[in-house]
This record gives sequence, C-alpha cells and structure tokens, in this order.
Amino acid sequence: MVFESCRSDFQSVDREELLEIMDLHYCQRVPTADNIELLLEEFAHQKLIQEPAFVIEQWSTVLSPLRSEMESITAAYENLQPTLRKDLICFFKKSSLNFKVFRDGQLPTYAVAT
Repeated sequence: MVFESCRSDFQSVDREELLEIMDLHYCQRVPTADNIELLLEEFAHQKLIQEPAFVIEQWSTVLSPLRSEMESITAAYENLQPTLRKDLICFFKKSSLNFKVFRDGQLPTYAVAT
C-alpha cells in the first residue's frame, strides 16, 4: 500500500513508514520522488529474479544426484502407459496361461488354475 501511494503521490507518504519498509528490503539509499520508481524496480528484480535464482542454485547441488533416479522413474511411468501393442502382449500372455484351444476342432475351454 505504501509503494502504491509512493507512485501516485510521493509527498503524502508517511516518511517513517517508508523508511522502515525500505530498511526491511535492505535499501541503502534514501527514497525521493525522483528515484522511487528505480528503487521499486530494483526491489522487484531482487524478489522475482535474484532470490529464486539463489534458491535454485542452492538446491541444485542437493537435487542433482536425484536426476538419474527421476529419469528412471519417468521411464518406468512411460512403460506403464498403455499402448495397443502392450495391451495385446499382455492379453495374449494371460490368455495363453488360462485358455487352451484343442487342435481337433473342439471348442476352446478354460483350464482350471491350480
């Protein structure tokens, strides 16, 4: 709210509150009507670009060994994706275990699983 009022009417902003907020953002410059836009851009860059980049850099050393494991997990999930070929192979494997066709022209019968 303070930043919005700074942009519209810098003179009406509570100076103490503005300086306190600037201190929370580690600002080393005194805000003026001329430099407030530049300071806000710097804050936005720090919050949106620099801090996430720092977090990514720190976590990359922790997560990089897990990359190969994630690739194998991804490959396993891709193998689980149903395709016609995989379904037919699965169907014929299951049916060959439970389904016997007699060569003499008799109707197929189901074998009893033991």
